[in-house]
Amino acid sequence: MVTFAKSSVMAVGLLLLIAPLVATAQPIVADRSHTSVVELGKSGQSTGSVESLFPLMMAGSKEAATSEPAAKTPPQPGMVWVNTETGTYHREGDRWYGKTKVGKFMTEADAKQAGYREGKR
Repeated sequence: MVTFAKSSVMAVGLLLLIAPLVATAQPIVADRSHTSVVELGKSGQSTGSVESLFPLMMAGSKEAATSEPAAKTPPQPGMVWVNTETGTYHREGDRWYGKTKVGKFMTEADAKQAGYREGKR
């Protein structure tokens, strides 16, 4: 009997913690057309609520399902994409060209001179 009472108290406490989040999420979820945090912010919710809910809303979306990030466009043709985190560079046509989380475009000569090595294709 005591265990049941403790469980009930814990369940009620959990519901009290979750209720404000659910109340905030309901008007946002009703309109699933949001594609960015900025658009989601127009729903009238606080910035903190928006930033915490956006990844959850995108979890089942087409954008979240993509396996590879969108490629960035080089400022001029013939440049390589340098992954500054791994110290490698990728040529146009390579899988990770312009797609790594951290990186920048530069000429191949500049990349080699800076100590970057060619990445695997």
